[in-house]
Amino acid sequence: MNSSLKLTEKQWGTLISSLEAGKGPTVPATRDRRDLDIKRYPHVTKVALRVIHPGGQKTSHLVRSRNLSSGGMGFLHLSFLYPDTPCHIALQTRHGESVAMSGKVSWCRLVSGKSHEIGFRFDQMIQIDEFIDPEVIKASSAA
Repeated sequence: MNSSLKLTEKQWGTLISSLEAGKGPTVPATRDRRDLDIKRYPHVTKVALRVIHPGGQKTSHLVRSRNLSSGGMGFLHLSFLYPDTPCHIALQTRHGESVAMSGKVSWCRLVSGKSHEIGFRFDQMIQIDEFIDPEVIKASSAA
């Protein structure tokens, strides 16, 4: 499995902080970036990603997630991925169980150097409280 983002923890933190502060790149995404009516929660972890390329070739990568919603997630990767590219990921629940999810790339944009931010839409919605602490969800809803 290729480690997609070869950044130090400090570099990773700086990149995420920059994106969260809105100081990210001006390069537009390849499609509308988000469904604005779906709440996203910070979810920074390493995620196993399997990409199914045109022609059927499959590659495996270790990527860094940025956020998670009931309909998808954002992650950082060292390569451009075309919208509608099918992928599989392995998400960890709050209890440490691995859950296989399938979906497609929704959008992709260059953020820094070779790093791309990618929006991934799940084929099926998830129960967000299986992955995000309910107290975090509650606090976020109150804000």
